[in-house]
Amino acid sequence: KILCMFGGLVAVFSLIQVLNVTITLRQSRDTEEAALRSSHRVDAATSTQRSILEMDRNIQALIAADESDAIRAAAVASIRAGARIDEQLAHLKETMGDEADVNVLVDRMAALRPRQMEIIGAGRANEDKLALVQSAAIAGEFQAIADLAQQITQRSQELALAEMHRMRDVSGKQMMILGIGSALVAGFGMMIAWLWARSMSGSMGKIERAMAALAKGDLSVTVDTQGASKDEIGRTLVAIHDTVIKLHSLIQSVASAAEKVSNHS
Repeated sequence: KILCMFGGLVAVFSLIQVLNVTITLRQSRDTEEAALRSSHRVDAATSTQRSILEMDRNIQALIAADESDAIRAAAVASIRAGARIDEQLAHLKETMGDEADVNVLVDRMAALRPRQMEIIGAGRANEDKLALVQSAAIAGEFQAIADLAQQITQRSQELALAEMHRMRDVSGKQMMILGIGSALVAGFGMMIAWLWARSMSGSMGKIERAMAALAKGDLSVTVDTQGASKDEIGRTLVAIHDTVIKLHSLIQSVASAAEKVSNHS
């Protein structure tokens, strides 16, 4: 019985440890996935912001170019920067979902792109004055777009930090719950061990006193079986009690027979 109880406690404690390892591995995986998602959001926002600024630099370089080769190279770079912006915006929307700021950024860039292409066309034709006028006309809108891209980048960084803090808090709470469970199981096991040791000590004391009395020939000894357990020690105590009773009965029978013999003689 005692072994079964200890076996059950060991099984429960082992189960808690298995749960501890399982939850730790799951937390590690969830933390890694959260960090990866956050990293993708930050990378997408940063790349979009960089592409927007790069296109503006290429347009300004196109306006400043005088030689045909330089004009052609700046025009190609500006067009490529515009294509990268489209790709980055699509990736940003896919990564960050249907966020209002992202949708506004996409709409503003879509509205600004035709005007940027007009500036590129004027620059390729070496019409610098017209390109400068057109560039000045969209400067305010472009600055608003650049500021919005910066806000989205900062927002993605804040979300990444908040996600990491959330995962840390969840991990701490789960580990605390597992720790409390382990402590409760360990405390319950210690209490069971103490009660078992106390019970066994009491029964063994009764057995020792009874056997010592019988060894000295004291057949008047009594064995208290009240509260005796049903394990091996308890059964031994009951067996000694029964043996003492039978000895008492045997001695009484012998004494009675001896008295009868004495009377007849």
